[in-house]
Amino acid sequence: EKVLVGAPVLFLDEPTSGLDASSALQAAELLRVLGSQNGTTIICSIHQPSERVLLCADHVLLLATGGKQVYFGPPANIQNHFEKALGESITEDATPAEWVLEMISLEVGGPERVERCAAAWAKEGLAAKVKQLKTSVPDEWGAPNKTSLIDPLRHTAVLFHRSMLNTMRNPLVVWVRMGMYAALSIVIAT
Repeated sequence: EKVLVGAPVLFLDEPTSGLDASSALQAAELLRVLGSQNGTTIICSIHQPSERVLLCADHVLLLATGGKQVYFGPPANIQNHFEKALGESITEDATPAEWVLEMISLEVGGPERVERCAAAWAKEGLAAKVKQLKTSVPDEWGAPNKTSLIDPLRHTAVLFHRSMLNTMRNPLVVWVRMGMYAALSIVIAT
């Protein structure tokens, strides 16, 4: 929770990796609650989410193999979008999340189906929504201003401060490194 205080955006790379289904769902629900309580935008990359984990998100950007964008919007609308785009209905033995992931993978769906999904996404104007989101980002989140590029001493001071904090928080690492350097010195000297 301390990480989220005052952070406008939090990026997480596979926060549910290595977790069982129940733990992954709990993690997704916790992220949703923490994000809404603190007003933080949370952006996650999640590979093969379960249906319930997928529904924890407000918006989902699906990328097919090769990085092709095939959907952006609420997770509840994914099934309708793909049924309309592909002209196919979900199979009875699959959940919507599983079915969509199969449709946009080259191994199962094939390259033609992936191309149809990407074309349908662009045709419906959903690609324009992502471009609109890119342009609506506030200036303070955008490119660095010129003063931050001109001030390398400030950057050095900030990095030095972070390094010292990390050193103070992990004294065992410092002692291990000192021992390692001492041992290497002896080995190299002999």
